[in-house]
Amino acid sequence: QAIKHRLNVTISASKAPTKVDVFTEDSEAIIMARAILKSKSRKLRFVDCRLGCGELISLSGQKKIESFMFPKSIIIFDGDVKSDMRQLKKVNQLGNALILPSHFSPERLVASFLNNLSDKDSLWLEMDPRGNFTKQFLFRDHSFEKIQENREVAKEWFNEIHSYKFWGINAQKVIDAWAKENTDEVQLFIDNFIKLYNTFAHELNLGKL
Repeated sequence: QAIKHRLNVTISASKAPTKVDVFTEDSEAIIMARAILKSKSRKLRFVDCRLGCGELISLSGQKKIESFMFPKSIIIFDGDVKSDMRQLKKVNQLGNALILPSHFSPERLVASFLNNLSDKDSLWLEMDPRGNFTKQFLFRDHSFEKIQENREVAKEWFNEIHSYKFWGINAQKVIDAWAKENTDEVQLFIDNFIKLYNTFAHELNLGKL
């Protein structure tokens, strides 16, 4: 409760925002959103706060906490919420929500994409020209199966590998490669973001996209 109160006070205190606040489920979602939105993400301020899908829905929906509602903030949910029809229905009823592409959490999406990538794909050398970053290296400490079974293992794996910098800033190299194979889904997310952002921009007197 203290954390929620502090967030509410901090965000509400801004009288003339220059950026739109964004809540996500975790840091991995921030990385993926920035990678997809690229320069558009500069118009956003990602709030450093980890809240689960259910809690975000509750704060914006049932509890109607001002800081988690339009026009105070955008909430970006992981793609795996699409697999839970009960939660998805609630998300779709919110007036300030977006859902990341795919039906997976960002960390499992990246793991699955790289696991299915050919060992001869040029992306491996793009990530590491020395050729040391291989699929064997990628899953040496955490197997792909464990990553798919346990979300905490998936998060630990993602953050460990991301810290090696092979993926680039915001995992741009790998997410760009995935996006090229999923252009329709990625473009839909971008289009939905622009439409939602512009409603905020109109309300807050910010420049539209």
